[in-house]
Amino acid sequence: MVAPTPIDFQTDARQSLGQLVTASAALIGELGHRPQKPADVVRALGLDRKLGWQIYRIATASDPMLAGPHLLSPASVRRLLEAADHAGVEPAIRQRLNDAFEDCELLIRRHATDRASFALMAASSTDSNEIDVISTADRRAAFRAQSRILGMTAASSFKTFFFHPGEPSREFGDVVSLRGTSNLVPLRPQLRWPITSAGLISSDHEELDHGCQLLALPGCQTQAGISIIEPFCSQPLPKIEQHIEEDGSHRSDLVLEGIGRTHASTVVLGYRAPNTLQKVPDHSNNMILANFPIRIPCEYCYLDVLVHQDLQWPNQFEPEIFGDSFEPGAPIFDRTHNLLPFHGNIKRGPASRITAVEPPIENYQKLLDWTCSNIGWNLADFHATRVIIQYPVMPSTLCLRTSL
Repeated sequence: MVAPTPIDFQTDARQSLGQLVTASAALIGELGHRPQKPADVVRALGLDRKLGWQIYRIATASDPMLAGPHLLSPASVRRLLEAADHAGVEPAIRQRLNDAFEDCELLIRRHATDRASFALMAASSTDSNEIDVISTADRRAAFRAQSRILGMTAASSFKTFFFHPGEPSREFGDVVSLRGTSNLVPLRPQLRWPITSAGLISSDHEELDHGCQLLALPGCQTQAGISIIEPFCSQPLPKIEQHIEEDGSHRSDLVLEGIGRTHASTVVLGYRAPNTLQKVPDHSNNMILANFPIRIPCEYCYLDVLVHQDLQWPNQFEPEIFGDSFEPGAPIFDRTHNLLPFHGNIKRGPASRITAVEPPIENYQKLLDWTCSNIGWNLADFHATRVIIQYPVMPSTLCLRTSL
């Protein structure tokens, strides 16, 4: 027996949703003066605000798939048709709309496990970025669940890059990298937080190290090769252990001792990488990417890239976020199928102004000033790109990239 060929979702959905959009638009067109906004539909049909908004969004969808997240329940369809009857809409138009909604119910049964899944499938198949059905509430629920499952939670995690031209005699510039987490609360005893790598990658997949060394920042102590910025850490200082993996690579773990709020930690780490940064545009490396792996359930994640004004770089870093569950270990530039919806805010401008906006970690601005002062830099000489994400999806990697 030959198995039936699966019905293609996009083709099937576009046909059914297209009929629904057309039928809804015909209904709207029968309401005298054509409604220009959802409130006009509410008044003309005597509907509640939510139902009026839903039918208006369906009727005016520029892409049939955009109607998918707004499908009415059978009870709401009955209320809509009753209101249309009272408003004098012709029976043929009401029947056409009812048939279109019934066809969409069959569409949901054919392709989706539930209405919420169907809404996501439809929104993901649009030709525009007009709609995203993953709400803050969804991401908050995931954050809370992951915190309980993994046994740790944090107020925020951050990653900061300084790009500086370095010494004039050198071919390459300098990079300073800071990373940390605030109010990291262990919910179970004997936990470890892997201190994952976060760095710069060029578009030819090369690490931008040019044989450089990672150096401790001035005034910092070092544990297992990691520079701990003591003035901005909670006391007692965190314990870091280093392990050698089977492949010979090194892994550093932050050891979380105790349990609960009384053992909450704020941890800030950093390093300086001299002779690392390409100072001027080079067609052989036409793109640079700053990446930050997200590995802790946190309320906020933010990534700052601060570029010195003497570097010949455009301040046009663009954000992307990739889910690490689908292509683990794949280079960022090779990833094509795991790009997640971006739910963050992005700001650009002078570093001293941008980094002072809503920093979700205490003393963050002082940390930047302290870093520049210890190295002999001036924060006013940098411009910044900042991304903040509330309840970031994990595991994922947040990226900022720009063309050179």
